[in-house]
Formats: sequence, C-alpha cells, structure tokens
Amino acid sequence: MVRNKDLEALVGNAWLLLKHYDEIMSNDEWCHIPVCVDSGLTLNSLPKASVGAYLTFWRDTERGHVGDSGLICRILGSPFSGSNQCVVALKDGTFCYECLNHILEVCRDYRSACEKFPSDETLNMSLTELLEVINRDNIKDE
Repeated sequence: MVRNKDLEALVGNAWLLLKHYDEIMSNDEWCHIPVCVDSGLTLNSLPKASVGAYLTFWRDTERGHVGDSGLICRILGSPFSGSNQCVVALKDGTFCYECLNHILEVCRDYRSACEKFPSDETLNMSLTELLEVINRDNIKDE
C-alpha cells in the first residue's frame, strides 16, 4: 500500500495528528495543508482533503472512524456494487482494510469536512513538514 508518501504519513501518524487537534486547528495555515490522498467511488471522485478536513472527519462525525481503534484515511469503492475497501489507520501506526456498510454516508461526511476546511495548494508546507514541526517542537504527546 505504501505507494503514496502522504498516505503513508497520514496512516502512520493519524492518531498523533488527532491528539494535536487543538494546536493544528488553531493555526490557520496548518489546518489547510493539503493531504494528497486519492479517495472516491466509481464515477464519483472525492475532493483532496486538508489536515483540518481529516481531523474534522475523524473527530466530529460518526462515520470518520471504525470503532474506537481505527481512523478512515482513504475511501475507495463502488456505489453500484456496494463493494468498498477503506484504508483505516490503527493506533499502533499500522493499517487495515475495512469494507463499510454505510459507504455513501461516509463519503457525505468526508465531503462535508472537506468543504469546511478546503486544502490550500498555495501553502508552502506539506503534511510531512507539519509532522516534522510537531516532533521538532516537542508538542506534548501525552
């Protein structure tokens, strides 16, 4: 699965980003950093999300997570067949694939989060650079 640098960074650090929700969301630049992960259903691509969109999707919607142990990082599937395979970040930094029964609702929540926090391609900071700042500045990881 690790063919996309941003997907790898997102999956490996999703829970760390969520722990730093307040710090990230209070920074007007950080919350609009683009995350270059393709998601979508057949004939219905979803917008590229920002860091803020993912955080909102995970924290503020019922369908951005799988139970208490997984955060949805990539949505793929077909509304026609109902089959889907979502990439879910686990707390230990690994991932799994999940087939979700409510994929259209997941897509709706994801799209809504993307509309609230659109990605800004003009920013001079990437997801990887944000993670470096979080680690370098020793933002408490409690």
